[in-house]
Amino acid sequence: MSDLTDTVQRYIIMWNETDPTRRAERVRNICTENATYTLILRGSDACR
Repeated sequence: MSDLTDTVQRYIIMWNETDPTRRAERVRNICTENATYTLILRGSDACR
């Protein structure tokens, strides 16, 4: 498995985790300390 494939799979698993404690642990293990997340809402006023 390539590093890119592994990273993408870990990222998807991270955000699909339903338990908040386990999800937070996955975020700490995958993301850098200064990582940010931007949610873009298509079709909303936020994108205009």
